[in-house]
Amino acid sequence: MLLRDVERLLHALFDGVARHDDGELREAVSLVQFQQGAQIDVRLARARSAEEHLRLLPTVYWDREYDCFELVRGTTFGQNHHIVNNYGAGLIANYSSLLGTTTLGGELRYEEVIGNKLGTPRAKPESYYTKFGSRTNVSLSLEHTVKLDKWLISAGTLMSHNTLLSGKYTFLPSVSVNYHPLDRWSFVATWSRSMRLPT
Repeated sequence: MLLRDVERLLHALFDGVARHDDGELREAVSLVQFQQGAQIDVRLARARSAEEHLRLLPTVYWDREYDCFELVRGTTFGQNHHIVNNYGAGLIANYSSLLGTTTLGGELRYEEVIGNKLGTPRAKPESYYTKFGSRTNVSLSLEHTVKLDKWLISAGTLMSHNTLLSGKYTFLPSVSVNYHPLDRWSFVATWSRSMRLPT
C-alpha cells in the first residue's frame, strides 16, 4: 500500500502540474521511498516550502531629455525646443509556488514637457521655453503563469489611468500560450489589447 502511494506521489511531482527541476525537491522525493508514511508528508512539506518564495523589485527613476528641431538648418525658422522630465516609482512582486508564478506590479509616473510649442504659457518664460505641459499615469498589473510539461500558459491584465483622460480607467487583458514540443521548436499564440497615449 505504501509503495503504491509513493509511486503515485512521484508521478504527480515529476509528470503532472507540480513538475519542477529543483535539486532539493528531487532529493527529498528520492528519500521518500525509504521513509514511513508520517515522515513522507513532513519531507514533502519542506520540499514545497523551498519552491515557494516571494521576490520584490522596487524601482525609482528620473529621465531628462533635451530636444532641438530645426526645420531649416542654420536659421531660427521652425525651431522646436523642448525639455522632457519623467519621474517615476514602481514595485513588482513576484510569487512562485507549485501552482505557478503570480506577478503583481504597480507604477506611478509623472511626465512634464517645457518648450516653445507644446503646453500652455508659463508664468515666467525662460529663453525658448515659454510653454509647459504635464500628465500623470498610474498603472496596476496582474499576471499568472503556469507551466504544464511542454506548455507555458500566461494570463493577465493591466489597469491604466492618465490624467489627460479625466475619469477614464483602461483595462488591457492579455493571454499567451506557448507549446514547446522539441528543444528547438516552439509555437506561440497570443492575444492582447493595447493603447497608445497621445504625445
